Amino acid sequence: MSGGEKIPDQLVRFNLSLVDDRHRLEPDLLEEELAAIGYVTAQWAHLEHAILASTFVLSSKNGVTLPRDATNLSFEKRLVVWRATIERFVTDEKEKARLLKLVSKAANLSASRHKFAHGLWAWDYSDPATLKAFSFRPNVHFEAHFNAEGIRQLGEKIGELNFSLSCPGGKMDAWNRFAEHLQANEGCFVDRTFALSGLSGLSRKQARTGRRPLQGRFPKRKRPGPQSSGD
Repeated sequence: MSGGEKIPDQLVRFNLSLVDDRHRLEPDLLEEELAAIGYVTAQWAHLEHAILASTFVLSSKNGVTLPRDATNLSFEKRLVVWRATIERFVTDEKEKARLLKLVSKAANLSASRHKFAHGLWAWDYSDPATLKAFSFRPNVHFEAHFNAEGIRQLGEKIGELNFSLSCPGGKMDAWNRFAEHLQANEGCFVDRTFALSGLSGLSRKQARTGRRPLQGRFPKRKRPGPQSSGD
């Protein structure tokens, strides 16, 4: 960075408190745009874990240690390892071609996801519906245009890739997994929206009403109960 760059005013808005000094600088994004960004973020996290799981299963089934770069911070290096593992151990040509196609899809989606995950957001007065994600960091200069619908569609494409990885047999695999869930939970299934609606019988403490904000707190460990002395 040369020092001459200036972050444009339309990148942010100022949220000034009238009661204390807890002022905030916020991205100038609409709720639907923030929701779409969060949707892609959640889908991408699932994809990264699914790729790691696939690499681990293929490695362990063939008696080899998980490659070191399978857990590298660089997604590109993890993708290279996944591809190499598929090419080395998947002997069924049809399945190999299917998985390698998923590798290529993940690589293509990664480019768009990287830009909006690491870019600054701005917009132009002549076209306020179009968002511009950009970066002026050395060696990673880029600019890409998005809107809320486009970002959501990117998340849907990642979700389709996640489905193909999790359910290689298609809808029947999904139904079978749902049936296994029902069997493991004595035929019980509760939709989260219903559970939070207040109609499910959850107490006020269990439902979201009245809950204090949680910001990544570690779950409390249960204290071990008293041990029996035995007979």
